[in-house]
Amino acid sequence: MVPAGVDFHKSYLHPRRSGRLKMKAFSPYGLVRRREESGTSSGGQRGRRKWMIVSNSRQTRDVNHSPSVFLGIDGGGTRTRALLVDIATGTARAACGPSTNPHAGGFETAFRNLSVVLSELFEGDGDRAPQVDCAFAGIAGLRSAADRGEFARSGILEGIAGRLAYGHDAYGAWAGALACAPGLVVLCGTGSKVYGMTPSGKTVETGGFGFLLGDEGSAAWIGLQGLRRVVAAAQGRAPATALSDALLACLKCRSVDELPERVYAAGLTSRRFASLCPIVAAVAGGGDEVARGIFREGGRKLAELARAAVRSFAGDDTVSVSYQGSVFECGELILEPFRTRLQERGSRVALELPRFSGVEGSVLLAMRDSGLENPVNVLAGVLSRTERG
Repeated sequence: MVPAGVDFHKSYLHPRRSGRLKMKAFSPYGLVRRREESGTSSGGQRGRRKWMIVSNSRQTRDVNHSPSVFLGIDGGGTRTRALLVDIATGTARAACGPSTNPHAGGFETAFRNLSVVLSELFEGDGDRAPQVDCAFAGIAGLRSAADRGEFARSGILEGIAGRLAYGHDAYGAWAGALACAPGLVVLCGTGSKVYGMTPSGKTVETGGFGFLLGDEGSAAWIGLQGLRRVVAAAQGRAPATALSDALLACLKCRSVDELPERVYAAGLTSRRFASLCPIVAAVAGGGDEVARGIFREGGRKLAELARAAVRSFAGDDTVSVSYQGSVFECGELILEPFRTRLQERGSRVALELPRFSGVEGSVLLAMRDSGLENPVNVLAGVLSRTERG
């Protein structure tokens, strides 16, 4: 079952007829050709459709072979990760780069950043570049059909794999955290949202409307709350806090009076607000109660998003809830209030540690889509061997 918000590459679902040939300049393989061989054979049988990937060495391979190479992409609001897994050799390689969220810096910037990440992933391969069988790209911002259509028309992943699917990065986060099992993942990085799947395959979502309308508990939200506390403290409306010196220094403001110009005239983006989150976390870790209060409030709000999503699950069965994202790397600062509110009396949730990361979840989706048997165990085995190596 394909969830809402996930598309398969149109060249896979609707191959071009009449043996047309399409070429695309960008690919880790050099020149990529995709051809459909059709017509009628001498025996009266219609020709089988074949899609071929041509590397610089002109070697070709029918993508109908048993899949063994899988690519996962996790494009978040701040950074993008790519992971290539080869189950035949039991190896994995990774690359990381800037955000590929098209709503953060525009589609052109997102495409350029994604090209950089993929070039790094395949750097040095030349003619020996592995031919990817299946790929899943989870990109923050691909929420609507229009966004996914724009992404498809760009051709940025043209020829990258024999089979390609793409959608919102929350899908990969869910797949990684719960190993594709029914339940919910609380995704909290630059932004925040809850995404999940019911046992019947229904998609469930709460949050995810950006830091001006929502994104409670996210890095951008935490950064914004930190600045609000600084203003309130300067005007005597809230307790004094070490956040004042720390955040003003970060924004190169000599006093709180310079904050409006820095925030409004400069047009601070969600990523810029999110960059303040580590400072708020450091001050909170030093014992500042105002900063710690921001994390307590954020943790509770994230739990409330999850509790709202749980109501979409029918019956009284326990719902598995896990989490992903950079904010949860702050540890108990965010986890303790999140866990406490989530498991208050009347809730029917079981909080679980994430099984895989978001980019590993994208690889898992590619494996599952290929029909690979026991993809969870296969991926865990490769990652375990890679870590030991």
